Amino acid sequence: MQRYGAQTHDLQVMAAVALEEIERVGFGLDLAYRDEITIRLQQRFGELRGQLRGYGDGEEGCQEALQARIRQALQDNQIDLPRTANGYFRTTEEDLDRLGEVSEFFVNFKEFRQVQALLNNFVAKMNSPRIHAQYDLLKTRSEERRVG
Repeated sequence: MQRYGAQTHDLQVMAAVALEEIERVGFGLDLAYRDEITIRLQQRFGELRGQLRGYGDGEEGCQEALQARIRQALQDNQIDLPRTANGYFRTTEEDLDRLGEVSEFFVNFKEFRQVQALLNNFVAKMNSPRIHAQYDLLKTRSEERRVG
């Protein structure tokens, strides 16, 4: 408490009370706005998919096509990139950022992955006017709060 002051404690208490109430009754979603966001994300997803057509678009061999693009970018630009246990070049966000400095393809590929994850892992699951703590989206945060 000395490091941040007494007000920090008060804020933490108020936040704990608010989170407990949210856990109890859930929180409301504006489904109309969610639908607007979904449409915009799907449009952006389609744009990115179009830009990445040469990658393979989910067909068998996509990993090989991506690895070939990475290999070419590394060769042309003297970049060193770590490999996975299977021998593939890593494609973490940080790795894609480095590759994005030399090729726009990797900037688009990173955004494609992010938009796809947002659509599939969050937006698609928020289809109820009220979300409660038993939903996977909230469960992790609620459990972390209890443990921490």
